[in-house]
Amino acid sequence: MIRHLSTEEYKKLIQNKKVWNLDVRESYEFEDGHIEDAILAPSTRFDEFFDELKIKKVEKIALYCRSGSRSAFVAKKLVERGYENVYNLELGLIDWQRKGFEVIK
Repeated sequence: MIRHLSTEEYKKLIQNKKVWNLDVRESYEFEDGHIEDAILAPSTRFDEFFDELKIKKVEKIALYCRSGSRSAFVAKKLVERGYENVYNLELGLIDWQRKGFEVIK
């Protein structure tokens, strides 16, 4: 099941270091600014990046993109593969920045 989170809920979730925080945007977007401790796993090459991470099916996976749509698509793929704890930043990095939360460049 995918849990779509508000920006505040997502921020609280990723403060727990036992969560994989994946940025599914492209590398040029990531370099332009990303959430601290995020791991780049572009949606266009997600399988390649994701497989290298060796994430267990029961671990928490938090996903975000610019607006929430690419990460929702990737979240759906993960649930279909049997991952149990998948979270999506519903309004993406746009809302994250709008709320004044920090991005790393």
